[in-house]
Amino acid sequence: MAEAAARLREPGSSSSSIFTKEELEDFITKDKKAFLKTPCAECGGSCGLAKKYKETMAVIVKNMLDNFWCRDCGRVLCDKDRYQHTCEVIDAAKEKNAKITKESLAQQLADDEARKAAVEAAAKAERIRAAEILEQEKSQRKAKRKILAQKAKQVESFIQQRSRDTTGLSESKKNQMLELYPRASRISLALYNQFEHPDNTEVGGQDWEDIKEIYAKARELTGMIIMTEDGPLDMRNPWDPPEEQEGHA
Repeated sequence: MAEAAARLREPGSSSSSIFTKEELEDFITKDKKAFLKTPCAECGGSCGLAKKYKETMAVIVKNMLDNFWCRDCGRVLCDKDRYQHTCEVIDAAKEKNAKITKESLAQQLADDEARKAAVEAAAKAERIRAAEILEQEKSQRKAKRKILAQKAKQVESFIQQRSRDTTGLSESKKNQMLELYPRASRISLALYNQFEHPDNTEVGGQDWEDIKEIYAKARELTGMIIMTEDGPLDMRNPWDPPEEQEGHA
């Protein structure tokens, strides 16, 4: 197939929709957005890739190449032309088969079946691996969401308690604490719902940023912090990038 793709890239030919497997997988990994705009190599129209794979992770798309790519000639194709397109490799094989002996044809068919079985086995292994990666990422997101939901609940409970016991707080600070509680309660519930019933792949997002700001404000107003079994509540998470050192450019 690499030879066929190379021949199709000769001067005067269009190669924007023709790839070796390695080139296509690399394209999907590095610039999925551009890949989704790849036109059909046969008709020049849209392949409909964005509609099908916009929300699909690149690692999964790479395991679905046969849906839109010809392994023989390297063309990326729309559904209409996927199985009815110009393919130099298949045309050459047809011409060769017209002159082949029965014995050679039988051997060729046996070899083709063996290759087909090997390709199918490899594709199955890739699908299994992709599913494992997907499940692993899903499990990691769930674990992260659980941590965020637990911390948000602690912040909600802290603000609720401090809103009821406002000893030593000025009237202005009391009112500010009362204003913080509904926001903290809403965000806490939202983060818990994302833990139990996620509707996207985002972890925390703006809700998490907001609950951190709310907790910082509550600490400022009360001069108090949340204590846990491990010490003061840490609003940084194990997966957060390291904080830049002071003075570091």
